[in-house]
Amino acid sequence: MDFKSFLITIATLFILLIVGYVAGKRNIIDSVASKKLSSLIINIGQPALIIYSITSQPYTYENLMLGLKTLLLGFGVHLFMGAI
Repeated sequence: MDFKSFLITIATLFILLIVGYVAGKRNIIDSVASKKLSSLIINIGQPALIIYSITSQPYTYENLMLGLKTLLLGFGVHLFMGAI
């Protein structure tokens, strides 16, 4: 990913953040709707994004090893945080 794509992604997320903030301040979205939208993002959006990320990459040995290292690191961090 080049720097321009990165900036576009960050700008898009920032605009969405501002829209959500304004919608909350103007009572367009109340606390119940906010919780439901958060649940939707966590339970449907995140898994779909993970699946898309995995399936959009070419299957190479290097990518497989990188994924394995990331998975092990994630488990390690979760175990460490659980111990703390």
